[in-house]
Amino acid sequence: MGISTISKISTFALAVIIVLSIGFFSACEEKDKENITNDKVTNLQFTNCKNDKSDSNDSIQETIQLEFVGNTLNVFHQNLYVPCDYDTIYIKPTITNNTLTILEQGNNGFVNCVCPVDLSYCINNIDTNAISLIIINWDTVYNNLKK
Repeated sequence: MGISTISKISTFALAVIIVLSIGFFSACEEKDKENITNDKVTNLQFTNCKNDKSDSNDSIQETIQLEFVGNTLNVFHQNLYVPCDYDTIYIKPTITNNTLTILEQGNNGFVNCVCPVDLSYCINNIDTNAISLIIINWDTVYNNLKK
């Protein structure tokens, strides 16, 4: 009976530690993450589909150019593949620990094809000097980390 009580106390203590750890790490993550509001993303422009629609996206090379001007980041993305039936593109930037992560995606996607478009936009009122790493659609496009 003594082992059972110790086992229950140990299990309870372990559960408390896990819950507190999750809460602690979640609180730290939320504190460091800055969601950039949509009003900071301006001058969003994109083209219509540039060529025949296809079911793959390996025919044309994507390129991304970045331009820092004061506290504004200008992004020029050529040949971003979006669903053929898109009618707008959403830009969702966040900053976490000097890393700017940007998700670009076309809406809809109810068809089984993609097409390349050119896209440009600005992200305003960010400290471009503090940005060390920029990730767009899960690819690192800028890396200024000090080694």
